Amino acid sequence: MDKQLLNQYMKVQEYFNKNPKFMAKTERGVTKVVSAIPVDLNSPVVSENAEAVVNSVWCADGKYWSERVWEHKAQLQADLEQGLLDTIVRGVGPDELTKTLMKDFNKEYNVANTLVRTELTHVYTRAAADRYSEAGCEFYEVLSAQSDDECYDMNGTVIRLTEMVEGDNAPPFHPNCRCTILPVIKGR
Repeated sequence: MDKQLLNQYMKVQEYFNKNPKFMAKTERGVTKVVSAIPVDLNSPVVSENAEAVVNSVWCADGKYWSERVWEHKAQLQADLEQGLLDTIVRGVGPDELTKTLMKDFNKEYNVANTLVRTELTHVYTRAAADRYSEAGCEFYEVLSAQSDDECYDMNGTVIRLTEMVEGDNAPPFHPNCRCTILPVIKGR
């Protein structure tokens, strides 16, 4: 799983290398084009950043992802690694991997789906934040996926990137969180 999460971090970095221009709001709500600085995906710094994200304790329970998995950890990790690789290579959504976890570990859909989506949200959030910061954005805005979600109160909140704390002021706010962050430029 670590390897696949590292892979996902690098895919976000690769995306910004291929699509360096993105829209960011100013504090006044004006939309501007910002350019991400291309990074060398083979750079030790980028690899170290990716490893730091994947190995970070980011959840309020103070545990690493591997400590939150079910009792059949070794087999689950092998299945998740293979499943995430298959999901990425074939370009299918996380639902297929969720179904595999349900079948192989006799877990209900919500349990398996929550694990997959929450870990991916963590990686996507941190990878995007790294690129926003490198592009000169000082802030981010939280975008909530649904109005009835428990984290909807955070929707539209603008926070300094250096103050980002996943689970507190950045996604994932809760298991299966579908929020994201958008770049914000100060005073332009």
